[in-house]
Amino acid sequence: MVHLLLLFPLLITIGCVLLAFWSYRYVQRLISIWAQPPVPGRCLRSTPGRRYRYNLYEFITADGHSVRFHEGGPPTVGVGALVAVRYPAGRPDLATATPPRPATAWVGLVAIWLLLAVIFLGCVVWAVLYGAALKGS
Repeated sequence: MVHLLLLFPLLITIGCVLLAFWSYRYVQRLISIWAQPPVPGRCLRSTPGRRYRYNLYEFITADGHSVRFHEGGPPTVGVGALVAVRYPAGRPDLATATPPRPATAWVGLVAIWLLLAVIFLGCVVWAVLYGAALKGS
């Protein structure tokens, strides 16, 4: 009989592994986008938030299509500001106007992984101790 108190740590550990994999893929994709040559873009609309602005950007792809996308940005970017937009070849829907900061992305990834490792190890310790308590009783 599987105890529910052993099922929860198992689900959380699976979630930690999936989040670690997803965060790595996200950073890899972002760094590969930053490696692309920039194209000029313009901020069309800027909606202020508490710490960031939510901007609507527009740029022209190499084949002449106009693409618009929303992205959060620093409060220094306002309506009409020129920005450097990068996107993977053939995927303008994945465009970003975020300035390249690969070191910051890797540091953030390591911080996320450390947090996930603590949660993962806590769940493993819980399962081991709970399993030992079940065998002892």
